[in-house]
Amino acid sequence: KRGKESALFDFIERDSQEHENSPLAELWIGTHPAGTNALVDRSHLSILDIIKTEGKAHSLPFLYKLLSISQPLSIQVHPDKEFAKILHEGEPTHYPDPHEKPEMVVALSSMVLLHNYRPLREILDFCTKYPQLDTLWRGEKFDCTEVSVLPESILVGTRNMLYSNTERIHENIVSLCRFLDDKVCRGETLTNEESLFVETATRNITDVGAFFVFVLNIKVLRPYEALLIAPNEPHSYLRGECIEAMNPSDNVIRAGLTTKFVDTDAFLRSVARRDTESLNCLLVCESKNRSVIEYIPVPLCRFPGFRVVVIRLDIISEVVLSFEAQKYDRKLAEVSRVFPAAMISHTGVTSFLKEGQTPVSMKRGTTWITLVRLAEQVKFRRKESEESLLTMCVPNFTRCVCTKEYFG
Repeated sequence: KRGKESALFDFIERDSQEHENSPLAELWIGTHPAGTNALVDRSHLSILDIIKTEGKAHSLPFLYKLLSISQPLSIQVHPDKEFAKILHEGEPTHYPDPHEKPEMVVALSSMVLLHNYRPLREILDFCTKYPQLDTLWRGEKFDCTEVSVLPESILVGTRNMLYSNTERIHENIVSLCRFLDDKVCRGETLTNEESLFVETATRNITDVGAFFVFVLNIKVLRPYEALLIAPNEPHSYLRGECIEAMNPSDNVIRAGLTTKFVDTDAFLRSVARRDTESLNCLLVCESKNRSVIEYIPVPLCRFPGFRVVVIRLDIISEVVLSFEAQKYDRKLAEVSRVFPAAMISHTGVTSFLKEGQTPVSMKRGTTWITLVRLAEQVKFRRKESEESLLTMCVPNFTRCVCTKEYFG
């Protein structure tokens, strides 16, 4: 989104008017080389420099992002660990690290996205309904050389779409747009898929990504609903505001709805690599009390780097939390009794207090990284008569415990 319409506007310096109408889409908190944060009051130092100086860790175990989306982001997948290593060794310019990138998204507003393939029967029903899609989806079969839990015909159809020539894509996008325009002129209402197709197609009438609204599931997240996206799962965020937590990786394989580098072959190889273990990945949401929700990707051994805590202070004015080690990782926790926590203040003013330290006032538009000890109590208090919202990302070997809460 642009300027003040973006959830990111309060997080930038506003001494000048240069950002008034600029697109502000993504805020990073992390130590990845592609977007390492710097300290506002010590611009010559990065967060990575401070972490290393403190001697507690070599880097943050997660990337934490705030996104404000007004138009569709690319059709993309993130590779698993083995495939990420292959891509990085072959093309380090496009795939800058050898790490897999599972991610979790928590909606802050109503959010629309595409995620994972529809059942084959649904896709074929759409092919029957829309000849333009059918033309691109059907084609000569090819040998699927990689084992996948996807039906081979879905991989074949995806390949046929992605390798269609530009002229053919343009011709079928224009044809379907005209068909849908005639439908509106007759006073008929477009389906959700049809509306999203028009929305995405009109931005680039030669981009085959528009047809993925009929191929991938359309999902709508309400505020504070969340979704876990495992490696090799195709997805695209269409609109809304959210936070994202993920492994510290910037590996993105794009297939459409983008002007950036597209790697069709890698995309097909990635979605074909989705394994049965991915089907068993879950996102657990635990409500600690009225004001605290914890989002936990499981199994923990596969997602060690991140979990998210959302703190909403409205009727409850103050909450006291502590963190303990997960049972499965007691040994790791004994070694790493101090862990990093990254916080984003979204609304209001929140006072953050650790035992024996001076309170930190975090107004809307503040990001904060601190080191927390296991069992150490941390207190969050809102400014009087003003609601506040704060989100926090911590390593997944921790477990949030709500020890006290105060009303008022």
